[in-house]
Amino acid sequence: LPRRLDGYEVAVGARRHGMKAVVFKPNKEIITVQMANLVSSLVPGIQVLGGIRLGYETGGMNPHAVRTAIDMGARWVWMPVGDSAQSVAQQGKFDSSVFAYKDYFYSPKGISTIDENGELVPGMHEILDIIARAGDVVLDLAHVSEVEALTIARAARAAGVKRILSGHLATSIL
Repeated sequence: LPRRLDGYEVAVGARRHGMKAVVFKPNKEIITVQMANLVSSLVPGIQVLGGIRLGYETGGMNPHAVRTAIDMGARWVWMPVGDSAQSVAQQGKFDSSVFAYKDYFYSPKGISTIDENGELVPGMHEILDIIARAGDVVLDLAHVSEVEALTIARAARAAGVKRILSGHLATSIL
């Protein structure tokens, strides 16, 4: 989605307001590690973090993309956002006057992290293991449904993932 500020402006403004860190969340850019690394070198005095969003552009639940992003310095892994099955279902309820970027994520179906039996889809266990081994990486549940969020969180805890964030609650309760 179009941004009002670029990464440099965000980091400078955040530092000026006394923030200790910022995280760049990807939308269409998929991965924000390179931008975070560059901005970090340009704006001392604030920690700048990036990560990867698992959506259609990364092949969905793609352990190879997660491993590569973490090797590059990713500290955040987002589950599907606007292209999650939950988001796509919610988007269908609104017209463009309410949901301005309805057609921005172009899938008619959406990505689910669980199958029809409620089990994690292929690749998810490996992704959780990669995140757990990396240590200080946040698993962000993003726009998945409540059932998906609980399933992922339980499996992530069992795998040893230390940081799990569920910060997009509005998507699942619309």
